[in-house]
Amino acid sequence: MKVLIIILTFGLACCSSSKPLSKSIEKVYIIEPGRGTNQLYIGTTKITSAFALLGKNDTLSEKIIDGIDSAFVIYNYEYIKLGLTIISPSIVESKGQDLDNSLIQSIYFNTLAKAKTINGIVLNKSTLEEVLQLFNKPDDQDRYADVTILHYRKRGISFIIENALNSVTGIEVYKENGHSSHL
Repeated sequence: MKVLIIILTFGLACCSSSKPLSKSIEKVYIIEPGRGTNQLYIGTTKITSAFALLGKNDTLSEKIIDGIDSAFVIYNYEYIKLGLTIISPSIVESKGQDLDNSLIQSIYFNTLAKAKTINGIVLNKSTLEEVLQLFNKPDDQDRYADVTILHYRKRGISFIIENALNSVTGIEVYKENGHSSHL
């Protein structure tokens, strides 16, 4: 009986602690080129599903692209604390964006995101050389004074490398043989 009381007392003391028993786990986004990440898939996940999974976005920006027969609006739904932006196009209509039918076109991960590709490129850690070693020669690249952007359009992924740090500071994933919408 004495042992049972000691066990119950110990058990109640552990369970009544105001501190959680385990550390909170930070979400790491595993990026699959041409497909997406963690339940957010390019070309198949609806924007409303992304909202249900991630919550309300922090900011929304729009970019209008005029075409010959119609105009498109590119919507950028930014989640600042998560370090990601979801990009979705919509045909311009008088009633606004059709959220029920809008699909994710691309996802951009910035330096605040905890993200890595399925083959090991880690945001904020991997170098230009590591990207070239794992992905080989890019389909296209843009060089600026502060950043180099490597586009692997056939695979559906682009990388921003900050030149001064020689570190991957941005990753955008989009459909294979597609184009970056954010970079």
